[in-house]
This record gives sequence, structure tokens and C-alpha cells, in this order.
Amino acid sequence: MACLVQLLLFYWHSNEVCRESTLVSYGTFCSKWTQAGPLVQREVALLGLTTDKRLVFRAGPFNEMTLTTFIAVSVYFYLMILYTRW
Repeated sequence: MACLVQLLLFYWHSNEVCRESTLVSYGTFCSKWTQAGPLVQREVALLGLTTDKRLVFRAGPFNEMTLTTFIAVSVYFYLMILYTRW
């Protein structure tokens, strides 16, 4: 059970990083950059395009660490415990 809680902590924070990284470029365009000068508009557009990449932690070469993946792992863990009791 302690391993499952530790996995939850890793996957929770990884999911937060992934979610927040998608909001970085959105935050630059939510500013009042259209009222600024053309140099600032160009810089904000470049900043929005360069921060558009989504950050993802991976567990191995095939698994993204998100809460959806954690739920799948915890269901498998629960079924494994359930079947070993029979």
C-alpha cells in the first residue's frame, strides 16, 4: 500500500507539471499584448510559440506519468492483490 501512495505522489506532481506546461503559452496570449507596440507584439508571439511544447515525465520509454496512467496501474495493483488472496 505504501508503494501505491508513493506512486500517487509521483504521478500527481507529474500530472501537475504536464497540465501547467500547457497553460504557459496560453498565459502569454491572455495579457494585453495587442495594445502594445509592434516589437512587443512580435516578442510575445515568439514567446507563445516557443512555450507551446507540452512537458511530460515518462516512466520508461512507453508510459506517460499522468493520473490516468496511475488509475490504470492502481486498478492492476488492486486486481493483483485480489487474485492472490484466492
